[in-house]
Amino acid sequence: MANYLEKYLATYGSPQAKFADFDRTWSNVIVIPAYQEEASEIIQNLALIACSKKFLVIVVANSYEADDKQTQAMADDLAKGVPKTPISDETYLLTYEKYDILIVDCFSESRLLKEKEGVGAARKIGCDIALRLIASKKIRSQWIYSSDADAALPENYFQSKREQDNVATIFSFVHTYASEISEAMLLYEVKLLYYTAGLVSANSPYAYLPLGSCLCFSAEAYAKTRGFRKINAGEDFYLINKLRKIGKVLSDKEIKISLRGRLSERTPIGTGQGTRKILNDLMQGEVVLFENPECFHQLKLVIDMIEQLASNQRKELIFPNEKIQTYLQRIQFSEHYHAKREQNPSYLVMKKHLHDWFDALKTRQFIKHLQDTHYYGVPVERLGDAFFLRCENESKAIIKECSKQIFGS
Repeated sequence: MANYLEKYLATYGSPQAKFADFDRTWSNVIVIPAYQEEASEIIQNLALIACSKKFLVIVVANSYEADDKQTQAMADDLAKGVPKTPISDETYLLTYEKYDILIVDCFSESRLLKEKEGVGAARKIGCDIALRLIASKKIRSQWIYSSDADAALPENYFQSKREQDNVATIFSFVHTYASEISEAMLLYEVKLLYYTAGLVSANSPYAYLPLGSCLCFSAEAYAKTRGFRKINAGEDFYLINKLRKIGKVLSDKEIKISLRGRLSERTPIGTGQGTRKILNDLMQGEVVLFENPECFHQLKLVIDMIEQLASNQRKELIFPNEKIQTYLQRIQFSEHYHAKREQNPSYLVMKKHLHDWFDALKTRQFIKHLQDTHYYGVPVERLGDAFFLRCENESKAIIKECSKQIFGS
């Protein structure tokens, strides 16, 4: 494994991950990107974690705005009253009782991140530093935990179970929110969980929640897939999409993270923006719509077709229906399939190849195409009637049933 880590760091590693080794070790590592957050909330959200050995929290204090006093104040407040050890020009270590915090300065004028790279760049910097410390045996665990400043982490946070070929785990979650945004927040949570439950019903290999705040992954898998993309939104989606192609992504119901629901414009997509859009729609009297359940039935037909093609590898393609045929031909599925078929692959090799190609991104694009061109959106009052739910047509009941299907009862 060390070769993968060293090769990645030498070729793709962030400059911030290049510093002299220091004489300290930790049991686990958490990476938290933090832009204009409150130091008190970060400390509070770490308070419950139970760990017999000290762990390390890498806080990437980042901004794209010159003279960002709020992010500066957050970093200063984290350092108040605790021993501070300089590690490099842009990193310093803070010693707390249960854990240490490594502050990475990405907010000073000469170290600002580019606005378009935002949280993706911050996560990459923090995880690259974690990778460096794992490679140099300063962190004993081979897993990197990814969270956010507004995520309250539970007592059993480091106790996730592993399975063979498991490269990433996504933890369950619950949102907390103020009463004035409760309806919008519930609908946003429905949107997240309903889509994933639809993927579960279709037997999609990409049926998981891509949340960077509720994620851990193996250091080796992170290095093999070249880590986070430096983008200001969706960096978690793209990383987990790559990780899934080299191993299992599990959903862990035993570890539940509490996420603070809030309105935000920090990133172009995500909880803050999604909730804000829903709230605006509700205030204007518009109906919030969700994917038609038939989209997921059509996706299952595609998944079944892939299974059959992997098994029989017939020359003549037979599509489930004209809608699917038209779309798959447009994205050149036939050419891709036949090119692989000529190599005479085994069943498992062909199946993996087709699923790697028809990945989480192509799945999302397929669902969106069907929704835009063939099916009407469905309001929350009808979602419970979906063939894969069959529950009360009410937000909390839908959330409960979707969570059960994704994480287990």
